[in-house]
Amino acid sequence: MTSQNLNPKFQITNIKGFTLIELIVVFSIIAILSSVGLASFVTYSRTQAVTSERNNLILTLNVAKARAQSQVKPSSCSSQTLNGYQVYINTAANTYILRAVCSTSIVDISTTRFSSNITFQSAIPTTYFFPVLTGSSTGGTIVITGYSITQTINVNTNGTIN
Repeated sequence: MTSQNLNPKFQITNIKGFTLIELIVVFSIIAILSSVGLASFVTYSRTQAVTSERNNLILTLNVAKARAQSQVKPSSCSSQTLNGYQVYINTAANTYILRAVCSTSIVDISTTRFSSNITFQSAIPTTYFFPVLTGSSTGGTIVITGYSITQTINVNTNGTIN
């Protein structure tokens, strides 16, 4: 029987496409690359969360320093002498408070709480004071940790924060 005698309904044509093995290999490679990319993204995201909290605390320390140097006095302290500004770190509550220190009172200006999974590992001392006009401060080290990532803030007695 020749190919000319076959019924056209039963002729097998050369079909082009992918085999099941080829599809499995391609999807396996895509799955591996996706899992590696997802793991890298999670690590990056966690590092950025800790860095963001660290930068916010540095910003608060710099605000305290700038207000002390410029002698900006809050309205609740207007009849008193401004001694300076302080940042109080409450390691148990994972918060830090920006305060104005006046002659007879301490005025809370803002309180910030760390996001979940980020904590103070240590803060020695727990209060950083910036007296008016001097630019100096209480020196110390603050260590922040979260997601097994640790970052440090150093405050020098000359007022440098890094």
